[in-house]
Amino acid sequence: LISLLWCCGIHGDNVLSGITSPIFLKYIAENTQAYLNHQPIPHITADGFYIVFMCIGGTGATLGLVLAMLRSRSKLYRSVGKLSVTPAIFCINEPVIFGCPVVFNPLLMIPFTLTPMLLCTATYCLMYFDIIGRPVLQIPWTMPPIFAAWFVTGGNIPAVIWSVCTIVISALIYLPF
Repeated sequence: LISLLWCCGIHGDNVLSGITSPIFLKYIAENTQAYLNHQPIPHITADGFYIVFMCIGGTGATLGLVLAMLRSRSKLYRSVGKLSVTPAIFCINEPVIFGCPVVFNPLLMIPFTLTPMLLCTATYCLMYFDIIGRPVLQIPWTMPPIFAAWFVTGGNIPAVIWSVCTIVISALIYLPF
């Protein structure tokens, strides 16, 4: 839903944060308490799940799009990719959202919506089966992806490896587009 709103020029994260933030913050507080008491972590979709594992480079997992643009044959896309790579590392994707553009682009709406859904499903399953760590610490949303995975999970190495995989997966999904 957030990705679809973005494709229509509406900042979906901000529209829905009034509803989702209180829930995610409650969950991260409970996860942190469990982590500090060496108990099982109760919640998967706590604060950090969305930003760290679904929004690699910003809503729509656009770090993958930026990396794909750097390999483009088009000089225009390579230029936008070069300008967007540094902000994308810090989860700021407005340069690529409006420079590509993703907004009102029906072709890019497909990977922009598909990528976070795939990453969400895969990450949820990995956390559900305790293959990677669950969010236990609150971090700033602008923290680069690999470091963010380390900190949000309390230093879980499999989560860091999965973070690298999410970047590769998002780039591969965006590459044909």
